[in-house]
Parts: sequence; structure tokens; C-alpha cells
Amino acid sequence: AEDIALFTDIHVKHAEIISRMNIIESAQMAIQKGADALIVTGKWTGNAPDIEELKKVRQAVKTFPIFIGSGVSEKNIKKLFQYANGVIVSTSLKEGGSKTGEINIKGWGQRIARTKVARLTRRMERRHTYT
Repeated sequence: AEDIALFTDIHVKHAEIISRMNIIESAQMAIQKGADALIVTGKWTGNAPDIEELKKVRQAVKTFPIFIGSGVSEKNIKKLFQYANGVIVSTSLKEGGSKTGEINIKGWGQRIARTKVARLTRRMERRHTYT
């Protein structure tokens, strides 16, 4: 395939990291191996990445694109955008509550709520960019 961007999820959620590399080493390796952007996530769907860890990745990779892959909401978007270029978001925008007993998980059948999208995008429009 040609002209395809590779967004590389480093220290991916829902996984036990078996590598001895820390997240900064993983970020640098991903860039060295040809990633076009990095994805940084929390530990589980709906959990934001650790802000201090995100900050360290930003400092290490300078202006290289970073996307947040989990846990973005209207409550934390401004803080996350201090270090990220973009977001991948779904769970916080869905209607209804969580599936039975699981925190932050919503079923595939739960629809995206227009009101939640509008609130998030309003917050994004007033975002701070990373430094």
C-alpha cells in the first residue's frame, strides 16, 4: 500500500507490557521504525493517559505528532491538548451508561450523542496547544 499514515500505539491499553522499554524508548523506536504519529492511551478503555507520562513523551519527541487514544472527555481535553496534536474519541461521546458492571465501557450499539460531540468540540476550539 502507498500513501498510508502509520499511527503507532505505544504501550497500548488492555495489555501487560512485557518489553523492558519505557514509554519514551518505545516512542523513539516507533519513530525510528517509520511511525507517522504516536498514540498514547490510558490503561483501559475510557481511561486517559497519565498526564506526567504524556508530558515526558512530548518532551522526548519534540514536535512529532501525538494522538490520545483513550479517555478523552470535555473535562480533560484542554489539559491533554497541552501535549497532544489530536484525539481518538468515542466512549465519552456515547449515549447511556456503561455495560453491566464494567467501568467506562459502552456497547457498540450505543449511539454517539450530538450534544456530547458539540460540548467536546466547543472545548477543543478553545484549546491550548502543546509547547
